[in-house]
Amino acid sequence: MDKKISQFLVSVLVLLILPLLPLLGEYFKTQDIKEDSITLCLAFYAFCLMSATKSPVILFLCLIIGIIESLRYNGTNPKSGLPTIWSSLDLLLFGLVFVSHVFERIKRHCVKGEIFFTFTTS
Repeated sequence: MDKKISQFLVSVLVLLILPLLPLLGEYFKTQDIKEDSITLCLAFYAFCLMSATKSPVILFLCLIIGIIESLRYNGTNPKSGLPTIWSSLDLLLFGLVFVSHVFERIKRHCVKGEIFFTFTTS
């Protein structure tokens, strides 16, 4: 596999997929994902990706989404988020953050050849 593509795939796995594992863990343990869990996960997701970007537009977008989702979280909502996630603003925001960061990662790793794990280079 081309080194640029492997760097891209590793970055997507580490930055975009692995942070969503807590939601998968909650689903396997309870057969449900609470609305508050989705809100909190999206806030952390946006803040973490904000720190990994070099794009001021994505940084600002993630900052705004992180703040909005943090303010929406109340910690006491027992309501399930699964039935409504497919038609909710949360899904749109997850998609927006995910897709914008994937395009940035394509540019950084596939086009510019940036190394993701710099400690692996000699």
